[in-house]
Amino acid sequence: MDNVERFLDVPKIGIAWKRRGLLFKIIPVLVLPLLGSRFHEIVYLALVLWALRGPKETLEALSLSWLVTFLNPGMYTLSGSSEVLRWLVLFSGFCSIIVRVSSRVLVRLDTRFPKSWCWLLGFFIVTLVLSYLSSYAFDVSLFKLIAFLMAATTVILGFKMTRGFSRYWTAWFLTIFVVVVLCSLPLLFHPIGFFCNQRSFQGLLNQPQAYGVFLGSLCSWLFFLLMEREKKGLLWWAFLSLAFLSLVATNSRTGMLCLMAGSLTVIVLKIFQGYSNYRVIKKTLAFTIFLLIILLPVVVVQWNPIKNALVNFTFKGSSASMAEAFYASRGFLIMRTFSNFLDQPLTGIGFGVASDPDSFVVRRNALTGLPLGAPIEKGFLPAAVLEEVGIIGTGIFLIFLTSLLYPTLRRGAKISSAVLAMSALFMNLGESVFFSPGGMGLWMWLLIGAARVMAGEKP
Repeated sequence: MDNVERFLDVPKIGIAWKRRGLLFKIIPVLVLPLLGSRFHEIVYLALVLWALRGPKETLEALSLSWLVTFLNPGMYTLSGSSEVLRWLVLFSGFCSIIVRVSSRVLVRLDTRFPKSWCWLLGFFIVTLVLSYLSSYAFDVSLFKLIAFLMAATTVILGFKMTRGFSRYWTAWFLTIFVVVVLCSLPLLFHPIGFFCNQRSFQGLLNQPQAYGVFLGSLCSWLFFLLMEREKKGLLWWAFLSLAFLSLVATNSRTGMLCLMAGSLTVIVLKIFQGYSNYRVIKKTLAFTIFLLIILLPVVVVQWNPIKNALVNFTFKGSSASMAEAFYASRGFLIMRTFSNFLDQPLTGIGFGVASDPDSFVVRRNALTGLPLGAPIEKGFLPAAVLEEVGIIGTGIFLIFLTSLLYPTLRRGAKISSAVLAMSALFMNLGESVFFSPGGMGLWMWLLIGAARVMAGEKP
């Protein structure tokens, strides 16, 4: 009997004890690195071993490895080996999942694979061929493609094997949310909380943008959990208010887009689907109208300061026009990627390579020459996909993405799970992270995987 089945056989225990159990896993990850870089490494190594225990532990280890990777360098002394160690956690989790899946297939216990994973494999094969034909750095494309396949496979199959854990995953991600937000709040009044650029709040995380998208997706999810009455009480509303204020303090436009665009998209989609539980939508609209009425007098009286604050938030202090600000922020990236797409519309320029070859810096292992990292900046997922894999690869990608999101968006699925998945996906509006399992992309994947379970994912 594997770890998942053993967990399901354990008698239910008290809610308070379960909460303490979650805290016992999360708090050491935030406390031990305070003692120095050696303890930062010890956390990674512990997560490597923890990931081997089973599917649930693998997904927990990936969540915590993301958290320990994104800690605030102004507060923590981080290890120089973290770049290698975080990949070791992913590899450990991947091996753990593959061994268990293989054993199930061999004994014919469960031979069905999610359709989304089958389309993932199809996307991998097509992209591999396209990159071999077109990439100017094929070894880097291959390395990134394999890393993406490993991460996506681990998340998709890991959550499939824990598909009866809906309440557990809700508690797990809410606990991470609560711990990070509450531990970050005191830093609003300390320079360490603004370590990156001295004006935007980053809390416990390494940059305001990361903290912003972390808050945006989880704030929207918690709001709809409250609307669906899966969570109740004034304390949750108070916490959500504090989290939203933290989001505003990050100055993260992408984080705000995650919150607003994800929620709005799901509400519109559910209305067109003929969503049976209109009570949730009515409550959401009523709450929004009530909030607007309450805030209207304040807006009228304090219009000039509010207008200036909104302009400053939108343009981040720049005096440029909207078009100029967009071009300086993301527009030039989109135009450059689209130009490369027009040059090679069928095959693209290669998976995971930079738009400008001259600016492409690859960090390689000194002994083997293998690529360890090759960061690129691409500001918009659709443009990045077209540029890298062309029309052929984009077609397969769209089918894969549809199958990935379908469990959360299908008729009858809860709004809260759909909002979590879409808000996580909309991280890619500001920066393309979908194929970056070593960064924010891993967190995005974990949220989408959890949303599939919470929605009642079908195998």
